[in-house]
Amino acid sequence: MDQARWKRMEAVLDAALELPPGDRRAFIASECGDDTTLCNDVLRMLDAAGASDGFLETDNPSHLRDALKNLAEAAGESEETDDAKSSMPKVVGPYRLIRPLGKGGMGQVYLAVRDDEAFKRYVAVKVIKRGMDSDEILKRFRVERQILASLTHPNIARLLDGGQTEDGVSYFVMEYVDGERIDRYCDEHRLPLESRLDLFEKVCSAVHYAHQNLIVHRDLKPANVLVTASGEVKLLDFGIAKFLNPDLTGYTLPMTREELRVMTPEYASPEQMRGGNLTTASDVYQLGVLLYELLTGHRPFQFQTMARHEIEKIVLEKEPERPSTAISRVKDEQANTSPTLVSEKRRTPLERLRRQLSGDLDRIVLMALRKDMDRRYQSADQLLQDIGRYRQGLPVSAQTDSVLYRADRFVRRHKAGVAAGVVIAFLLVLATGLSVRYAVDTAAQRNQIELEARKSKAITAFVVDLFNEASPDRVQGRDMTVRQLVDAGAERITEDPDTPVELQAALRNTIAAVYTELGSHDNALNLIQDNVRELRSRLGPEGASPELAEALYRYAYVVDEGSTTREWEEAVRLYEEALAMQRALFGYPSQEAAQTLNDMAVSHMRLRQDSTAEALLQEALAERRELYGGDHEHIAETLSNLGTFAANQGDFAAAERYYRESLGMSRSVLGDRHPLVADNIYNLGSILYDLGSLDEARQLLEDAVARRESIYGPDHNETARALSYLGRTLLAQGNFAEAERYLLRTLDIHRANAGEIDFFVGMDLRWLGILDKARGMHTDAARWYVQAVNVLGQAGSSAYAALTQRDLAAVYLEGEQRSQAIAAYGRAVDMMAALWGEEDADVAEAAHTWGILLLEEGRSAEAERALTRSLDAYLALEMQTEASAVRRSLARLTAAPSRN
Repeated sequence: MDQARWKRMEAVLDAALELPPGDRRAFIASECGDDTTLCNDVLRMLDAAGASDGFLETDNPSHLRDALKNLAEAAGESEETDDAKSSMPKVVGPYRLIRPLGKGGMGQVYLAVRDDEAFKRYVAVKVIKRGMDSDEILKRFRVERQILASLTHPNIARLLDGGQTEDGVSYFVMEYVDGERIDRYCDEHRLPLESRLDLFEKVCSAVHYAHQNLIVHRDLKPANVLVTASGEVKLLDFGIAKFLNPDLTGYTLPMTREELRVMTPEYASPEQMRGGNLTTASDVYQLGVLLYELLTGHRPFQFQTMARHEIEKIVLEKEPERPSTAISRVKDEQANTSPTLVSEKRRTPLERLRRQLSGDLDRIVLMALRKDMDRRYQSADQLLQDIGRYRQGLPVSAQTDSVLYRADRFVRRHKAGVAAGVVIAFLLVLATGLSVRYAVDTAAQRNQIELEARKSKAITAFVVDLFNEASPDRVQGRDMTVRQLVDAGAERITEDPDTPVELQAALRNTIAAVYTELGSHDNALNLIQDNVRELRSRLGPEGASPELAEALYRYAYVVDEGSTTREWEEAVRLYEEALAMQRALFGYPSQEAAQTLNDMAVSHMRLRQDSTAEALLQEALAERRELYGGDHEHIAETLSNLGTFAANQGDFAAAERYYRESLGMSRSVLGDRHPLVADNIYNLGSILYDLGSLDEARQLLEDAVARRESIYGPDHNETARALSYLGRTLLAQGNFAEAERYLLRTLDIHRANAGEIDFFVGMDLRWLGILDKARGMHTDAARWYVQAVNVLGQAGSSAYAALTQRDLAAVYLEGEQRSQAIAAYGRAVDMMAALWGEEDADVAEAAHTWGILLLEEGRSAEAERALTRSLDAYLALEMQTEASAVRRSLARLTAAPSRN
């Protein structure tokens, strides 16, 4: 490099170093202008200089030596680039070369375009080096070309062309990937662990595809994995890849020491270091190194020198640290990072990052890095599957299948269901204790004690046997979900004739409750109906028992989860029967009765029976305050329902007060991770949306979505409801693209859980119509509304179907589809009048618009009927201003030509 160019580089670098770190790259780009080579050289020197940070503040001379070494290496790289450019041919085949992109063991890679302008896109051309064109190297070059030709995967750079120049130079043409190496992309975008795992899964998918085509890459490292600006992953450079089946190449290439010299030592597997046979497990090792680096900011091993014997000794003998420990290294000179910087680049506090890595992620990474090939994952797909299982909360194969471990994963994955089961099991045990307490020492009551003892023993045996269903010897490698476990419990109750009747009833109630929490409505309903039927048959028409009272309450709760007026009315009837029995059995105050009052109020709210709903909620609140005195989760629950009642009445300020009080109380007694806290955050966010406080609403609803996904899972209806309100909030803020993403996801969840005909599916369709209407896409909005009307009507939600029909008519009118608008308004008026009668403001307003449209079309007789209908309604409602407007429309009839 000439002296003048060095001085220019030095001047730009010196000026850049005077600026804050965040401004340096933009300054260098501005100073270098169109001289991209100079810009790249200075940026490399800047990166190398970064390794010297702090050397003036330390007595350690190695900092200065390392900094000078890095600068020298950067300058050397620049000189090599200059040499490559100076020796670069202008044309290779039909391709015009623009600049060097990189080099490999056998060839140089250039950015190029087709010289005959056959197509405009840029490509990467790999040309074999002069002096490297021995028979063996040419064979290997052809193998690389054949390998690329056999791979068609969205995450692998594609082979486009290949051949020889007139003077015998071999080349091939690849898809040009304008991207950034994966480690730098993750750090510069400060991606959290989940986003890094998203990208890594794509890498595993590409490597697995290569393995399926009997190809081992053998050089997986960050430089060979690029990420584009749009976030797409591309795997590059199969230059030292190998066909596992030599017959596919037409010849065999021996393993040589030369082959070992072209590997990347920091990423080489132990068998590569030893010169042993390579399999797909060798690529798995390199994937493990890559994953380790993406998660922690460190490679598993740090080398003091690049001497081959030192690298071999460490790779072959030293065990890597757990990733959760590695992030706490005080300083990593090679990666120029620190614990604080690592956490900042992952947008995660250090302690939380350590918790995320500890456990399954530690085990997954360390299994991929095992020295013994046979003890690693045997394919990239196995590694990919384990990462997927970790992200779903399922047991991973990297963990020994102990009963305790599977129980831990079970609880983590189904916190709500397990919590419900534990609470109910506790209640069953408590019930057993109470029955013993009330049995006094008489002959008959001694029998009762013996019965309760047998029940307690049976309960214990049942629970133990149920959880044994998930033991490794029974599942034999299969995953046992909470749903399968509950199904097994339900089946066992039916099959075991020795289970006492009282125990059967209590367990049916328990399992029905868990089915309800899992969103399995039909299973819960069938089980609880059977329970009520059998208990009534045994007890007689006037009989009562705690089990029957609980079954009636649970029956009402399940029915109340429906979406029709008929179901809500049936729920109220069942709640009233349960409440009467609870009062007779438990008196006042009673936890059971207070819960029934609370839930029955919700049914009355759904039925729009407002005064009854409010009275029940106030009664439940008073009874719960008497029961518990101070703060309690049940008091918080009723306060939350009072907030919902106030919101339904349009008193949003009162609703906000109730929700904030409930949120504070639930957090104080339950901590920050309880479902009731998540519900209160959701409720408060939704009411702030109604109040127009959109920024705070969005923050709360994003929090609610994350909490509900953690508690219930990503596909639960509770998660979907939070997603829906978040989508509405984004819509109100004008963020249409994000709103659409959340509303479509909500629709997918509801359809998956309930099928096409469901109230919530219909409402999701309606909101998508509102969204497209807001962004002026009237045709698309109309399609959503048509679907919504049909679904809501078939689901028994006639009121919302009628209102959506009115919205459909309005969007037809805005889209200037007048004939469709006229027909839609006519249907909307008839639907609303059938529900609410002719003397209704919505009916009057829609009929007025309908009449005007008919009048403008010259359909005078139809217009007169519609307008008269509107006028009569307004007059009956004593809405004189609106009535006057209709009279003016009627006056136009005499001047309008008729086409009737």
